[in-house]
Amino acid sequence: MKTKNKMAITLVMATIIIVPNWALAVWWNPFTWFTKKQVEKPVISQIDTNSVESNPIVTPQKSKEVKNTEKDAPKIETKTVKKISPQNALISEFLANPTLENFKVFCEKAKTLDGKKTKEVLSPDKQSLITQKESMFSDFKECNFGNKSIDVSSKEYLYDNPYSLLSLDKNLLINLENDDPDWLRESKLLYNNKINKLLEESKIKIVIFNNSSRKPEVKNPKNLFDYYLNDISEWENGGTKEDRIDIYVKADKTKIGLIYKNISEFKIDNNLYE
Repeated sequence: MKTKNKMAITLVMATIIIVPNWALAVWWNPFTWFTKKQVEKPVISQIDTNSVESNPIVTPQKSKEVKNTEKDAPKIETKTVKKISPQNALISEFLANPTLENFKVFCEKAKTLDGKKTKEVLSPDKQSLITQKESMFSDFKECNFGNKSIDVSSKEYLYDNPYSLLSLDKNLLINLENDDPDWLRESKLLYNNKINKLLEESKIKIVIFNNSSRKPEVKNPKNLFDYYLNDISEWENGGTKEDRIDIYVKADKTKIGLIYKNISEFKIDNNLYE
């Protein structure tokens, strides 16, 4: 009986001591067997973005960056505009449309501008001579070619100034005839080649014609051809000096062959005046 009591007391005490430990043990708790273990997340402290935006961090720029910006900055170039003289402006105006009609207008306007040449004139009190500039008109001898104030039909004018200005166009070409003798055909071809070259290369549509015959009726190369041909025909058909006919005919044929030299290009320097 005593033995049974001892065993009962021992069992009760073991139960009192062991059972609470089993109940508190995680491995013994059947409720935790099928649940996931919760992992505690670390707490991240929040940053006040408003305070960051309101107080930006300013970092000082390096000196190299400043130098680079100065180097890369575009340089402003100052250009000096050269003032064009009224004389050069008039020349440029003519060269924009360099025809014979416009050159006549050019010469009239040139009379109102100072030129390069000077002359001695009587002073207003008529007690001395003073130096006076001539007009721009006097700088261009071509302006006197065909000047209406001069009697161009006079022999004196033709002797001193046998030149005239002609429009550079295909009207200056000489027609080739089927019955032209070889020497005449060669002369015409030489002349026409000269005109065609000027038509192609010359910027100014004007040519200078030298009236080497000094005859007022000869006003262009075609007239000059006709004039020399007429002289040759007269000598060949009988002249007063029969012993010298061959000499004169050969001379006139030579002149016809050189008519192309009576035409020269008309040029103007567009930077004549500073």
